[in-house]
Amino acid sequence: MNIELATKTALVFGESRGIGAAAVERLAQDGYAVGFTYANSEKQATALVEAIAGQGSEAAAIRADSADPAAITAAVAQLLVPFKLTRTSRTE
Repeated sequence: MNIELATKTALVFGESRGIGAAAVERLAQDGYAVGFTYANSEKQATALVEAIAGQGSEAAAIRADSADPAAITAAVAQLLVPFKLTRTSRTE
């Protein structure tokens, strides 16, 4: 099934390497602006954001512990800004 995607935003919670990075890259390739969290790998997170920007897509990274609900809530609030989203934006 081939689905054309409108401009959408995805938030990925996890690392900026391995499966998390692969998910971020795929979403960006599919036309999503992607925000993601990372725990320790700021250098890798920055490299991933730059790689996605180099391909013409948008990405943003926020340092947050995915096991901490308060950290995730704060990360979501921070990730809303670069993509000009509001808390009332539609989510799927």
